[in-house]
Amino acid sequence: MTEILGHSQIGLTMNVYTHVAQDTQREAPREHGLAAQASSLMSG
Repeated sequence: MTEILGHSQIGLTMNVYTHVAQDTQREAPREHGLAAQASSLMSG
């Protein structure tokens, strides 16, 4: 993956993907809440 992305070191690739994974974990509960709210509005 490092070569495909053009990174010279695995550390850079790992830092990028760790950051993305952390952002995704923070956004998931918010997205779930928005979906639940939309579902509630549609059924109400």
